[in-house]
Amino acid sequence: MSLFKYIYLVIRNLVCNFHYLGKYNLSASTQKNAPSDYSDLRQSILQCKKQLICNYYNIHPLEAKKYNEELNYLNSIDFIDPFPYPTIKKSPKVHVEYDSKKSKVFVNHNGKKLYFPKSWSKETATRYYLRFIERENILGGNYTTKTPHQYQSNLIHVDNDDIVIDAGAAEGLFALDVIEKAKFVYLFEVDEIWLDALNATFEPYKDKVFIIPKYLSGVDSKDSSSLPSTLPQTTEESYFIKMDIEGEEENVLRASETFLQSNNKIKISCCTYHRANHENDIPLFLKSHGFQTEFSDGFMVFYWDPNLNMPYFRKGLVRAIRN
Repeated sequence: MSLFKYIYLVIRNLVCNFHYLGKYNLSASTQKNAPSDYSDLRQSILQCKKQLICNYYNIHPLEAKKYNEELNYLNSIDFIDPFPYPTIKKSPKVHVEYDSKKSKVFVNHNGKKLYFPKSWSKETATRYYLRFIERENILGGNYTTKTPHQYQSNLIHVDNDDIVIDAGAAEGLFALDVIEKAKFVYLFEVDEIWLDALNATFEPYKDKVFIIPKYLSGVDSKDSSSLPSTLPQTTEESYFIKMDIEGEEENVLRASETFLQSNNKIKISCCTYHRANHENDIPLFLKSHGFQTEFSDGFMVFYWDPNLNMPYFRKGLVRAIRN
């Protein structure tokens, strides 16, 4: 075994061990006595993960050529970034206000109120909103040189009178952005921190929005619902399905084959970075059902993968359409 490979394996095992420790609530046990220790440990873990990635490509230069832009960016910063591209422009000033009746702050997004949890300050809401706009580019805008987490494209996007399924809705920014085009919107979100804020955000649109406090999954249970059990049987509707559901995307699709083969027009924007195999398996599955597919631009670094498996640079999402 070469020295470089030995060093690489040592660092990789170290990172895995750090992640194992990270499963425990270290912050609760250390915060009282040494509030900075956990933060320092977390930063050390992230630095180890970044170093592991960079070292791997140092000893695999042929593979590194495919990711020159991404590696150059990672080497230019002091932290690890899931979106390895520089910001090239800034968003206009964010207008954030406090709603005393709802006891929440909200951001004015294109004239619509996007609410945040009650405990959040204006500063926290502003940072969160800007992250999605400027760093993740979920709504487009070319704020970074490449945009691996952009849900829509010129070919595949929400059209007027689409039925929109937003699975992993979180704060609801994507759905709010397209609410006026949509015929109806299904929001899947299980995290309680978001449910109250979602109800506030979509109160003006309650006649066309259904908030489902469950996971979108391949099976139906007390905590999860599948697409077939959620959607009415239709034949000539147009659907836009957006999924960012922690690696459950392929299971949802495979459990929805009857729906995918229906006479409805179906468009899909589906995250592929959660699982190492998804950027290969999900497009193959969709193509086998007659879908035209395209990847988003660039790659993501899924550094919170428990085992930090290859590929380190993963396609952010696949978009698909079948007329």
